[in-house]
Amino acid sequence: MKQKLTKQNQSSVFETLRAAVERFGDLSIEWKKYTKPRSNPQNATWWKWMTETAQAMSHNGITMPLCIDKDGNPFGERRFTAQDAHELFVMAYLGADHKGDRVSSAKIDSACYSDMMQRHVVWCTERGIKLTIPEDLAFDYSERGC
Repeated sequence: MKQKLTKQNQSSVFETLRAAVERFGDLSIEWKKYTKPRSNPQNATWWKWMTETAQAMSHNGITMPLCIDKDGNPFGERRFTAQDAHELFVMAYLGADHKGDRVSSAKIDSACYSDMMQRHVVWCTERGIKLTIPEDLAFDYSERGC
């Protein structure tokens, strides 16, 4: 069970714990600081930026392999897309887990998402790629980094 504990709900959470101990016996509980999940506006802005970045990169001749042959060699080419940009930049900014899989941007918190977005603004600015910055864009500075 996963639940957010606040001053307002602590009585009901502790009552739920008492009931669970009565029903199941001894329990193991892990505590971690609550972090705000990424917001829908952050996600919408990120995908707008991935589209704008992909368009700029495609305009500058960046392509993706069309296929990979049985020996692992790329051949052919296709247009660089927003999904390609997302995969590239999330891996660059967030890295991979212990299995080598790209960290999921859907599972990071708002502060980490803000950090990733700020890094992308810098990357694009250094390359002259224009991004649409929403008027109401606010980065989450409650905690820094991922």
